[in-house]
Amino acid sequence: MKILYLAEEEGFNQKHFDHFSGSLTEGQSIVIYDPDKPDEPQFEGVGFVMDPGGAFGTVERIDAAKAANVELWQVTSSGLDDVNVACFLEKGMTFAHSPGTLSGVPLAEHALMWILSFAKNVVSNNSSRIAKALDGPLFGINTPRVICQEMEGLTLGLIGFGASARELARRAWPLGMRIMAIDVIEFPQEELDEFHVEFLGNPSQIDTVLSSSDYVSLHLHLNSKTRHIMSAHEFEMMKQSAVLINIARGALVDEVALVQALRTGAIRGAGLDVFEEEPPPVDHPLLEMENVLTTAHSAAYTPQTSERRLVHAAENANRVARGVAALDVVESLYL
Repeated sequence: MKILYLAEEEGFNQKHFDHFSGSLTEGQSIVIYDPDKPDEPQFEGVGFVMDPGGAFGTVERIDAAKAANVELWQVTSSGLDDVNVACFLEKGMTFAHSPGTLSGVPLAEHALMWILSFAKNVVSNNSSRIAKALDGPLFGINTPRVICQEMEGLTLGLIGFGASARELARRAWPLGMRIMAIDVIEFPQEELDEFHVEFLGNPSQIDTVLSSSDYVSLHLHLNSKTRHIMSAHEFEMMKQSAVLINIARGALVDEVALVQALRTGAIRGAGLDVFEEEPPPVDHPLLEMENVLTTAHSAAYTPQTSERRLVHAAENANRVARGVAALDVVESLYL
C-alpha cells in the first residue's frame, strides 16, 4: 500500500518519521508530500494519508484524497479544533485521530502538578513574592499569611471524564481527594467505582460539581458546545478558595471572565497550560498575575506520547493494508 506522509521541509521531523515507518508492516511504501508540486498527482494510488498534527487537511487536499479513493486520512492529534472536521464529514473522507488514552498520563500528571503547586503555595523564584509569602507569623493568634493545604478531604471536580480525567482521578484519590465529575456519557457503576467517583452528573449539573470542588480540572475537546464552558456564571458558582486547572484547550475558558474572577477574588487561582490565543500576547493579564501558574501548551508533549501516537497511526495503516476496520475513526463534529 502506498502512504502519503504530509510534511513540509521546515517542519519535517526525522525521528517521528522513523517511529512511524518503523512500525509499518512489510510491503508498504511511503512518499513524502512535496508542497512545490500539484496536489492531485501526489494522491494518486495512495491508500493512507499520514497527517502529523492535522493541519494539512485543507479543502483542496481533502478533495484530492477523496478523488483518489484514499481509504483513510490519519491525524496524530487528539483534539480536533485545528482539523477541518466538517469538511471531512461533508466530503465523506474517512479520517481517524489519536485517542486521549495516548496522552492521558502526562496530562494528568501536569494537572496534578498544578493542584499540588497551589495546595503547597508554590511561588515563582522572585524575591519580592517570596518575601511577601514569608511576611507573617507562623504561629500565634494572628492568621499566617501562607497556609498550605493537606490533600485529605479536598474535592476534585473533573469537567469531562475521558482518559486524562480518569488518569488524574487515579492519582488524586490516593492523596485523599474526593472525586466528582461531569460528562455527557453515563458510565457503568463499576467504572465509577474503579476511579472512586462519588458523583457523576450530566452537563446540566455542572453547578453542583463547581460549587463543591476545591480544584476544578477541565478535560474536554473544544467544539461549539464546549467553547467558553467556563465563563462568568461558572466562576460565580465556584468556591472563593477554589482553583481552576486547564490542560485541555484554552477556549474552553472565557479569559475575560477568568481575569475578572481572579482579580476580584471570586476564585483563588488558576493553573493554565493553554490559552485562547497561542502564543498569548506578552502583555496578557493572566501572565502577570501572582495567582496564576502557566506553562506553554506542553503538558502532553512527552517523547512517550509522540511515540504512542505514531505507533497508533502506523497500526491504522497496517489495518487498512489488511482490509481491517481502522481504529478511532471520527464520525461526528463532537467527540
